Amino acid sequence: MKIHTKAVHAGDRKRNPGSHVPVTTPIYTAASFFYESMEQLDRVFGREEPGFSYARYDNPTSAGLEELAASLESGHGALACSSGMMAVHVALLSALADRRKSVVAANALYGATLGLLMNVLEPMGIPTHFVDACDPGAVEEAVGEHKPGCVLMETISNPLLRVGQIDRIAEIAMAAGAALIVDNTFATPLLVRPMELGANFVIHSLTKYLGGHGDVLGGIVITDAAHYDPMRALARTLGPALGPFESYLSMRGIKTFALRMERQCANACRIASWLAAHDAIDRHFTK
Repeated sequence: MKIHTKAVHAGDRKRNPGSHVPVTTPIYTAASFFYESMEQLDRVFGREEPGFSYARYDNPTSAGLEELAASLESGHGALACSSGMMAVHVALLSALADRRKSVVAANALYGATLGLLMNVLEPMGIPTHFVDACDPGAVEEAVGEHKPGCVLMETISNPLLRVGQIDRIAEIAMAAGAALIVDNTFATPLLVRPMELGANFVIHSLTKYLGGHGDVLGGIVITDAAHYDPMRALARTLGPALGPFESYLSMRGIKTFALRMERQCANACRIASWLAAHDAIDRHFTK
């Protein structure tokens, strides 16, 4: 199935209470859910039976968004979060849960991510060692020296637009027993799907290209099978849940993200070509 079709249909039209099928996932604002017996509620609450019990744990609308995001990124499952930065935080804590409390990170990252690493995690005893993600040799050397629990990078860094070799860095991380976390916000799954290249976690700020309309604040973490259950267990305690209305808006925005990205890339290509041919431009970078 093409990604354009997945963007419109994946995760949708499944969470209905009766025999009817809504054409779009409804907004479930309930904080908790009833069952026919306390015994059944207890099984759902204990994750012994599928279902929804409490909105801090999961929500039908958010579950639709999570299924959609996991499908787009070729992941096992996902967790919708209240912001992109919360998604980064959850991914880091999940990756480090049973690993050495140390991070090797790209030296070109979103400013708030740098702040999280240096001003929140480092004072808590989780040091970060920065490296040029565009230099696989330097990454391998840093991973060998510092033996991190995870490696963090961005597909296209914000705002410096640095691009690292994800598949090679994934090999380096895997050989060292570290998890690879990739923030794919700027590329989107239309251009790159890091999990297909070996990443363990993929992060998006839904606020940016996926949501696309400037009316929703949210983030999402997509992960592989090995990290999914530990991430969900951590989230039940932390409570990073994205609200149902924001989940609905994100799903609505994702339906057109591929079309928007194609047009944005085409526009960027035209501008770059015009600039490259302009007499007033002294230097340009092409490949």
